[in-house]
Amino acid sequence: MDKIRKKKYIIFWKITAEFPITLESAQGRVATSLVNEESIRDMIKRIKNNSDKKKLAFIRIDSIQILLPSTYLDGIDSPVKILIIDERIKDTKDKVIGGVTGILKYTTLKFDVNLQYAIPLQLNYLNNSIGILYKIERENLMEKDDIPFSTTYAVSYALGNSHHSVTYREKDQIEIEELFSEIGTEVKMISGIGLAPNIGLKREPKLIEREEKIVDFKEKPFQNHISDIEIKETDKIKIQLESLEKEVSNIRKLI
Repeated sequence: MDKIRKKKYIIFWKITAEFPITLESAQGRVATSLVNEESIRDMIKRIKNNSDKKKLAFIRIDSIQILLPSTYLDGIDSPVKILIIDERIKDTKDKVIGGVTGILKYTTLKFDVNLQYAIPLQLNYLNNSIGILYKIERENLMEKDDIPFSTTYAVSYALGNSHHSVTYREKDQIEIEELFSEIGTEVKMISGIGLAPNIGLKREPKLIEREEKIVDFKEKPFQNHISDIEIKETDKIKIQLESLEKEVSNIRKLI
């Protein structure tokens, strides 16, 4: 039997964004969208060749790297649960892709989510697909309109003409950075936080920063082209990381 041959047309790009999260938004009822439909449609418009543009049928999401820096004093014990959900799935127990629970006591929580599957571009509401849901345990930590933490995330996308255009590297679904798993932030994987039957999916109103990096590959073999995401850290976060490294060093001395 002759092999089916299909030329592959793929565009890879990455978006980095930061959103402030209010305490009211961190009660496990409203999820923030991780798929930016406006950016995707804009990317498609920028393709000059109409023939190539018409071929695009799927958007693939490789990795999402998520960083949660808090806005308050280091040392305040604030447990938080985070879920990545697929809002297209109706059954609440099946819509959970993965999640972690941790403590923002050391001001920053960081982990990677490896989705590695495709979403049809024909979906009318791409924003209502993949989302991140927060549940902060201390509801009395601040006023509901205050911002206990922000979310910085980097997403690597691939637009392609085929559902089989990309071969992914084998990864765990949730990856927790070693530094954050060692210092006592108690980051653990979870599968649910008592999801409501109908979770609202929204984009936080203020986008602090967005960066796009685009790489266009045409009619070439593709395997493992999506590189690990690197989030550009502010000086404040760098100082926090240095502080965390010192904590690790001190803990090791006590062992």
